[in-house]
Amino acid sequence: MRQFTFLIFTLFLVFAPVKAQQRDSLKAQLTNRYMHTYNAPGLKNFQLGVSHGHVFYGRKLNDWLNIGAQVNGLIHYGIDNISEPDAITGSGPIYEGNLWVRKNMTGRTHFGLTQIYLQASLGGHSITVGQFLKNTPLINIEPWPFPNAMEGVWYEQKGRGKWSFQLGFINRIAPRQSGRFANIGRTLGEAGTGRDVFGQSSQYAGQVNSDFILVGNAHYAMDKNWSFDTWNYFADNLFNVFLLEPKWQSDEKGWRVMTKFIYQQKVGEGGNENPLFTYMEDGDFANAYYLGLRIEKKLGEGLLQFNLSRIADQGRLLLPKEWGLEPFYAFQRRTRVEGAADVFGFMIKYQHIWEDDRGKLRIFASAGRTDMPTPFDAARNKFGTPSFSHWDFSPRYDFKQGLFKNMSFELYTALRFLADDIQGNKSFQINRNNIFHIDAILSWRL
Repeated sequence: MRQFTFLIFTLFLVFAPVKAQQRDSLKAQLTNRYMHTYNAPGLKNFQLGVSHGHVFYGRKLNDWLNIGAQVNGLIHYGIDNISEPDAITGSGPIYEGNLWVRKNMTGRTHFGLTQIYLQASLGGHSITVGQFLKNTPLINIEPWPFPNAMEGVWYEQKGRGKWSFQLGFINRIAPRQSGRFANIGRTLGEAGTGRDVFGQSSQYAGQVNSDFILVGNAHYAMDKNWSFDTWNYFADNLFNVFLLEPKWQSDEKGWRVMTKFIYQQKVGEGGNENPLFTYMEDGDFANAYYLGLRIEKKLGEGLLQFNLSRIADQGRLLLPKEWGLEPFYAFQRRTRVEGAADVFGFMIKYQHIWEDDRGKLRIFASAGRTDMPTPFDAARNKFGTPSFSHWDFSPRYDFKQGLFKNMSFELYTALRFLADDIQGNKSFQINRNNIFHIDAILSWRL
């Protein structure tokens, strides 16, 4: 990071005197959150209160050159009980533990430089060099204190024709669990390691040898109804992930249909030549597949959505938690199925928006069911996640006028129910099933 920082600020000093054409941009956001997970009777409940936010500064040096930097910060108020595990299972929190990651954070505050970049744009082409944020299916920005930033070079072409392209070379990632940039291989394990295919605790954290990721994206808009997206991620000595997503939409009738296919294949050693420290196994575990279907119907200011997800009964689909949200259609907040095979998920979601000059109210509700392999089958269920049903509801109001202008408030609530036989093993239940979860979010934007 020091080399990138030095390069960018040197260029900044060179171009800073160009006063006539420079334009500054300052953006900031402060978010206050209180999170509480109520577990089943006899198991410990967890809660946490924090504030997190960021300040972004950008400068347009001339018609084609921009520079930007962003700092993210987190404050822990001590309103919590996450330091002591549950007495029965020995488990600590999951969701509250993602807001304040005790193994990486000490004291009451934690800060990270998430963006510092130079961007050159000419015509429909742009190149970004440094540390930056991008939203892609596999590596993406999460709404947590630190947003999964990347370091490297990113090229983007947005032409006036039917095609557009993106290419990226990423040599480090700052996962949300730390906000610190690290070698690609060293990021794996920050969010937990689960079990290997033999049922033992995985030991790959800090042992994965992978130095870069090559990212490619092509978007083709055939006409006003049909489009195709392809993504490919080549992670050095780790894996290759290919994603294909065709979409069809009818603006007149408000319908939208899309499918998604994901294929993952082991590359090289799968992380380490020693099977004890590898991330992706050999043999039947060297490949994995996903297929999804989404159907949407616009209903005035509302949107009704049906989602199906299927992970094939082969291998383990390993899309790292440390890099972002899962790209599955049946994904719901606070749910993960990473590291599993033979998974079927169904989810229905409804969203409605009311908006006027005073503000915007958005509500959504979803209900889903995910069938997992038995949590006792470590080979097909890395994190021992039982089958579950998940219901959630969230209203959010954004103020446009008055004293609370530029503020928003959201109350996310979720219920999750056990839908599996865990044979009385509470370790497969705590924080995962038979829970009630709330997340109150008050944000201010500049």
